[in-house]
Amino acid sequence: AGLNDYLPVLLQVLETDKLERNLISEKADLLIYRISLYKALGGTWTSRLGPEGLNEIEENKE
Repeated sequence: AGLNDYLPVLLQVLETDKLERNLISEKADLLIYRISLYKALGGTWTSRLGPEGLNEIEENKE
């Protein structure tokens, strides 16, 4: 009874692991697409990462 009952559990664990890896991969692709979009629109996506970028954003809101 032991191995036969545990096999479906192992298969589900493997499937869950596969889905989680796919999700991580898709999130990484989304980040790459967002960076490409910012660059294509003429923005420098790194300029807003530092503290001086935060000041720039606040100044643009006013």
